[in-house]
Amino acid sequence: LLNGQSQSSSSSRQHHQTRPPIFLLPGLASTRLVAWKYKRCYNRLLSDVKVQEYVWLNVKKALELATIDSTCFFECMGLGANQTDTDCKLRPDEGLDAISSLAPGSLSSNLIVGGTNTVYAWLIQWLADNLGYDVSSIVGLPYDWRLSPDVMEERDGFLTLMKKRIEAAVESKGAPGVMVAHSMGNVIFRYFLEWLRSHFHKKTYQKLKTTKPAKRPSGHTGWMGG
Repeated sequence: LLNGQSQSSSSSRQHHQTRPPIFLLPGLASTRLVAWKYKRCYNRLLSDVKVQEYVWLNVKKALELATIDSTCFFECMGLGANQTDTDCKLRPDEGLDAISSLAPGSLSSNLIVGGTNTVYAWLIQWLADNLGYDVSSIVGLPYDWRLSPDVMEERDGFLTLMKKRIEAAVESKGAPGVMVAHSMGNVIFRYFLEWLRSHFHKKTYQKLKTTKPAKRPSGHTGWMGG
């Protein structure tokens, strides 16, 4: 009996250790954007945009947009010619937190922006509570959703980093991973697969790409690794 319990416990630990990594690729406007350049707002009733301040989604800025002057906010969110930075430089925030909630940490955020404030927070919580997932087995893939996929790679090296993060997680867990790509994220993921095909040896591409995706809800794409 003791031996059987030991084997069962060992099997349970092994199952937990080989739990497939999950990659979360959010949709349009679902990654927080952070300022990396000081921008002055000339209306004296507005606060300036400071380095490392959330711009998308910043509830205070949203209130200013609705009640005082929208100019500074739109200037900061906009892009110049060929999707270049203007006098306001925004970059995607990092990690799971960047795609969990757009404006976390305050009751006013939930009251003002409602359900749109939550992106992947509930899924992450469910995976942690019910399946034992943690930061070692869930990988967030935040990106600047204002850019086209080719510019994401050119400016931020996003596709290259995405490939490295997927490979590292699959190798670490020793199991194929699952890609959860929502809305625009699904488009980015399909572009990523074509990017792999055109930039890497055919054998490498065949090893990485989706082969026979299982049936799943619309907007979610399977990922095979290993």
